Amino acid sequence: MSKLKGQIALVTGASRGIGRGIALRLAREGAIVAVHYGRRHKEADEVVHQIEQLGGAAFTIGANFSALNGVYDLYTKLDKALRERTGDNRFNILVNNAGMGQIVPLEETTEESFDEVMNMNVKAPLFVTQQALPRLKDGGRIINTEMNSGTLQDPNGQKFAAGLSTFKRWGEPEDVADIAAFLTSSDSRWITGQLIDASGGSHL
Repeated sequence: MSKLKGQIALVTGASRGIGRGIALRLAREGAIVAVHYGRRHKEADEVVHQIEQLGGAAFTIGANFSALNGVYDLYTKLDKALRERTGDNRFNILVNNAGMGQIVPLEETTEESFDEVMNMNVKAPLFVTQQALPRLKDGGRIINTEMNSGTLQDPNGQKFAAGLSTFKRWGEPEDVADIAAFLTSSDSRWITGQLIDASGGSHL
């Protein structure tokens, strides 16, 4: 399959989980993927290696979104990497996937921990998108994902979530990655500004 051949995708938080799944899926469709990571450099390198093993093309971009400077750092590195590879800093697809959760009792929440969550989950996607706009090519796509709760990393949490789903199973990164592949392809050209429930029917 090569629906995205020649296109360039930036996937934030792509070193693991849903971001990793999306990066791999878009690469299989032919996209060159910028695999963003915050702290997990080794895992991001492994994603790139896996993409290359599949015959695709990818590279890593490290930037920490816990402070706004991380967004500008991202684009400084991305501009350089793209110009070296293509002679241009424009790209086609942005997937805002990076995020974090903190399961902390209210009485133990600190200003620092609150700011870290807000910077990562609210401020970073906004400014990553802002900085992407002048760089996106005509027909470019922006996808923002829902983040899994940290409790769902626990087997009991997964069992609870599976019980909520119409399909009675725990969702996998590939389930969301396939939707991202559709939304970034020309097949979804008449869809814009929509919220898509990718919860396996959990909210019906």
